[in-house]
Amino acid sequence: MTQPMIMWSCEDRDAPFVGVFRRTATRAGYDVRILHPAAEPAGFTELKRHYRHLSPNAERFELASFRRWFEIAANVTPTDRFVLADSDLVVQDGFSALPAELRETTALVGSIGSTDDVLEDGINGGFSIWTGATLHAFCDYMVALYASDFDRLARIHAAKTAAGNPRASISDMTLLYQFVADTNTAFVNSNRVINGGYIDHNFFMPHCLGTRFRTTLGRKSLRFAADGFWLTTENGTPVRPHSLHLGGRYKIMATAIETADSLTLTRHSAYIVAGRTARTLLGKVGIHR
Repeated sequence: MTQPMIMWSCEDRDAPFVGVFRRTATRAGYDVRILHPAAEPAGFTELKRHYRHLSPNAERFELASFRRWFEIAANVTPTDRFVLADSDLVVQDGFSALPAELRETTALVGSIGSTDDVLEDGINGGFSIWTGATLHAFCDYMVALYASDFDRLARIHAAKTAAGNPRASISDMTLLYQFVADTNTAFVNSNRVINGGYIDHNFFMPHCLGTRFRTTLGRKSLRFAADGFWLTTENGTPVRPHSLHLGGRYKIMATAIETADSLTLTRHSAYIVAGRTARTLLGKVGIHR
């Protein structure tokens, strides 16, 4: 009998979206294992010793993002193969429904953001496929880079700032991108439509590589049907999301999507748009929240 694919996550918040993640991933057939951080893994303690903050996000947020890699690495062996997931996913399909080029490869699978087919310089691990050996190597790489080559990270940050990026940051996504490049780790970008299916990079981003989706109130348009929820490309082609990633404020939509509640989904979308508009107006008069 084939064992279900293990899906690891690391989360200490008791929030509705975490319950949605657990339920939907379990229904899809994953063996869901959510770690609740307790004692710090040694590798993360070492990274913290050398960490210097280069991000508009709170330092606590960035460190929590780094810590999850070490937490999961401490629970896997080099030969394990598994999915690493953020806890703000709504999972629709099981591992067997993924396209063969993602499911059967031994390469690291992750998602690179794309706007008009211009790729970002970061890899999102919010739904990523790993071997334990690769994850252990990535954790070692992060510690070594902060301990011995922080100047390089500072140069990367300075280049992003000089290019006009108002939210230039050094994050775990930056380090994962650099890790793949520096170590020649085999990598497959999942942020594209493959055989009519898609692993969502972020619900509020209209683009993936080669495709633009229709949007509603600042996020991808979503159609509920008897067989699940669907996205639609700009030219009207239906696309089945294997999972949706509700990053940031979009976490409040998790229950509405799980229960196919279109009205609540619209209300939450309008609330987020109104908040974004208010923050923009306040920013113009020098008030930042």
